[in-house]
Amino acid sequence: MCSSDLLRDAHGGSPAFVLDCAGFLLARDAALGRRVLTNLIEDGLDDAALLRQAAWRAAEAGALDDAIAWLERVLAERPDEPQSHRDLALALADRARRSGSADDARRAAALLWEAARFAPGRFGDVDLICLMELNALLDRFPAATPGDFDSRLRRNLPCDLRVVLAWDVDDTDVDLHLRQGDGETVSFRNPRSRIGGLVSADCTMGFGPEEYLLRRAPDGSYEVLCHYYGSRQQGLIGPATITATVFTRWGGADEQRQRLTLRLDRPHDLVRIGAIAVGIA
Repeated sequence: MCSSDLLRDAHGGSPAFVLDCAGFLLARDAALGRRVLTNLIEDGLDDAALLRQAAWRAAEAGALDDAIAWLERVLAERPDEPQSHRDLALALADRARRSGSADDARRAAALLWEAARFAPGRFGDVDLICLMELNALLDRFPAATPGDFDSRLRRNLPCDLRVVLAWDVDDTDVDLHLRQGDGETVSFRNPRSRIGGLVSADCTMGFGPEEYLLRRAPDGSYEVLCHYYGSRQQGLIGPATITATVFTRWGGADEQRQRLTLRLDRPHDLVRIGAIAVGIA
């Protein structure tokens, strides 16, 4: 296997190619995919978007120690962005659920609570999204409750279907769309559907996240789409990479998740990210 520096040389010096290789390998040989990611990071590329992408891919493959180490670096570089706190918190929460670590759970809860208290502005509904994630974490680790947490905000809200869209480059406008099983599409233009679907506020300048929730999901196929308007920034790995995390039975003991990743190279009207089958054998 070529090292990441040889791969980049062969493909125009693009870290994006190495990330794509790592993503391909992680699904087939986790140790080899992890090594490609580690080589890329150790080459000294300290771009926050690159670190986020490497961490997202590592976490998806279960390499949470690597993901957490890289997200610690993102937080140190970008402490003024709630997404830096949230990304690290979610990786720590995943490790806490896997290992039972009370320390990880406490730090994850503190980071989510910090992100939820950022002043409202260009980051949409990140505060509400973090509160939902914090409550789900505290339902399993009640002792992790931050000391200054307002008890009036304490309530877990399980739902059949939850989709969260985030991206890795600031000053980028991506909109989450959900085409439900009944044919209705939910988006910022139509944020509440007839069957109870809800999309969070439009985030036009930050990193997201944007969220879709459905408390009781009728059987059917649900399509996850995004509308990419464009980005005002260009990072090492291109204009923007989006990740959609799909949860079924969110907030319950039998919660399941899947992460779908897509790199965006130019504005599109609608891009299909993936689909979820609810109650379909």
